[in-house]
Amino acid sequence: LTERDAFALGLFHTTTRWFAKKLRLADAETVERAVRFLMESKDSGGTNLGVALEQALDINVLEDERARHLLVVTDAQVTDAGRVLRLASVEARRKHRRRISVLCIDAAPNAFLANELAERGGGVARFLTSAPEEEDITTALDEVLADWAEPVLADLRLGVDRSPVEGAGRQVLKSDRAGWGLVDLGDLAWGRAIWVAGRIPRGEGGTLSFSVATRDGQEVAACRLHLTGERNERPALKALFGARRVLGLEFLINSGYDQEALREQLERLGYEPEKALGGRAGK
Repeated sequence: LTERDAFALGLFHTTTRWFAKKLRLADAETVERAVRFLMESKDSGGTNLGVALEQALDINVLEDERARHLLVVTDAQVTDAGRVLRLASVEARRKHRRRISVLCIDAAPNAFLANELAERGGGVARFLTSAPEEEDITTALDEVLADWAEPVLADLRLGVDRSPVEGAGRQVLKSDRAGWGLVDLGDLAWGRAIWVAGRIPRGEGGTLSFSVATRDGQEVAACRLHLTGERNERPALKALFGARRVLGLEFLINSGYDQEALREQLERLGYEPEKALGGRAGK
């Protein structure tokens, strides 16, 4: 954080406690008091993430042009997953939205929930382990925090002249350009790359056009690919795209969701609920 930044800090257990329920400028004195507040707290964590997330999203934002991030540190063992995901979906539609990212420690069994929250929230999910024989957690944290460094460009979107577009782990947006699809890229930090895996129809045209633009439509980069008649098999790319869906299906098998929630999740994963549920989607 720099003195140009503002932040809020909260801890959740069975209840939620805040350093301050409004944004504070990140000057040296305030940051020092926030660190002291954190170090003096002995809460071991709780499962009511929804309460903490709702309170965090109720904090007023600064409406000038800046990157806005909400970082959740959790093991993803929550009891109100449906509420958490709904809050992320609502926040994503706001004009001055906050991007919700998730830093998970020892959360492998709940990886889908963390990834889904980050996808709906327009952020990223990163996974760490506290096992001493694995990667040093301090080194891993430095790498993770680089993704939230001061951005060169904020709220970027990748456009492609095909529709529909399917993204693996990224939100698909509606485009104002006929025949085009959009994928949310988020913020581009200095010295970092953004990787996207997705799927589009090949179409009949001989070219494929891409465009990267800001939220207000200002184009910052574009390219055009000439497609050959040869259809190359790329099994590694298929696996990269499909892994997200497999993870989602594994989660749904044991989710205990009702029909409405199950239908919504299947649609988000790219399936037709009527076919996937054998005609039981409306029952």
